[in-house]
Amino acid sequence: TSDVQSPDGGGDLPKRAVARTIYIAIAATEDYLAGNKAGVGSKSLDKLWSNASQAVYRFDQDLAYRMYLKADYWSDFSQRIDPIPKESMKRMRITLEDMKAEMLRFLDQT
Repeated sequence: TSDVQSPDGGGDLPKRAVARTIYIAIAATEDYLAGNKAGVGSKSLDKLWSNASQAVYRFDQDLAYRMYLKADYWSDFSQRIDPIPKESMKRMRITLEDMKAEMLRFLDQT
């Protein structure tokens, strides 16, 4: 199997561990959006998506960039006057549905 750099720079992660990093970001975001915000805030989501972006970078730079956009979205979420329209998120391919599909594609390649 191929390995990728860990989010903390402490070595390489196996692809399955990278997929788990993506899954954790997706699950936390879904919980947050469903109102289950105990222990999860927009800053936590920013960090989770940033970790996912860093973990996947060596495997897929386009996906890493889109995850970075997702992290950036959550980094200033509380100060955002107007949320990014769903159409824009679809065009940028950063919806949760897009991220789920990418995670499954990533797992298929392990």
